[in-house]
Amino acid sequence: MQAVIHTEGFFHTKNKIVKKGNLVMNVTYTKRIVEKLIALKRNLSLSMDFSSLEPAIDGAVIDNMVFTDYHEAKELLFGYAKNELGFSRQDFDKCITEVACISANDFLKNPYLQDIKLTEFDVDGIKLERAYYKRHEFAMTDIPAQEPSLLKKFKIGMFDDIASTYVLKTDSFVWMSINPMEMRTMSVPISEACGNMLIVGGGLGYFAYMASLNDSVKAITIIENNPVIYEFLKNNIIPQIHKEVKIILCDAYDYMKDLKDGVYDYIYFDIWEDNVSGYDNYIKLVKYEDFLPGCKLAYWIEEAILDTIIVNIYQYMNAKVGTDDFQSYFKMVAPSLWNYLESIPDTISRPEQFDYYFTREFAKQVAKHL
Repeated sequence: MQAVIHTEGFFHTKNKIVKKGNLVMNVTYTKRIVEKLIALKRNLSLSMDFSSLEPAIDGAVIDNMVFTDYHEAKELLFGYAKNELGFSRQDFDKCITEVACISANDFLKNPYLQDIKLTEFDVDGIKLERAYYKRHEFAMTDIPAQEPSLLKKFKIGMFDDIASTYVLKTDSFVWMSINPMEMRTMSVPISEACGNMLIVGGGLGYFAYMASLNDSVKAITIIENNPVIYEFLKNNIIPQIHKEVKIILCDAYDYMKDLKDGVYDYIYFDIWEDNVSGYDNYIKLVKYEDFLPGCKLAYWIEEAILDTIIVNIYQYMNAKVGTDDFQSYFKMVAPSLWNYLESIPDTISRPEQFDYYFTREFAKQVAKHL
């Protein structure tokens, strides 16, 4: 139990000093608080601006066969960001530290790309195709790293040679591809996979195959709700996995609602395209952690989803020092978030107090109450 020291008019806890009787979150309108919120807003706007360039940068190619200078590659990206959005040198350097080299040789040594043999298909609008990275092609190598200041550091690399891969897509969007970011964002969950494990969302079977290489993984169950993907995994991926694998055609939520603790040791969720589409699914699924205490739950790009929640928490703090209309609007668009944060009896009077709330640990606590 956390110790509480009572004094006249206040009580003290480990992280905060709270006035007695203060039943809601309070953000004091002071110069330092306002300056902090303005600085956070600027970093957030800067990050969002650069995010808008990602679709154009990811897959762009430098048309120069002898080009080898990665510093020059960064300068070319700066020129593009400056022309498109008016980025200053200082702001650009805040968002990108470097352009890293993506070794085509190392990329192709990935066990999935080396071991799994697939044939292209086009069934009911879902296509599996062989795809190729060109020499000097840019690719995102990881999700952006969001700092406590809400500034995102973008991870961009460039292939040093031609490399082939697979992509699963429809005419309107890419369902999944084996790319540097997928490899990086799944690397930690793959290393943690163990025992009798459940994978929710099959995709190209990348996670299932890579996790099966862990000696600690004993058996795998895959849940997939798309009949085309189900047949693809059943007939093409599972026969190439040298572990006990079962696949079930059903809805993820229908399966999860009846799941008992102790059936699985590890569950991995991957049923969304990105952190934006993943938000609603995540806040539903993360609640299962309280009902399945004997199982480790993991989620694709959880960090990016939690970063989105942190931004929403910032927006709440901003609303607290804003007008009544601003607060009413926030209550309308995010009632669950507003109500939960309002239930925390804290008074923020110093900028550094925001640090406790702008963490992924606190964001996950919030997610479980939304």
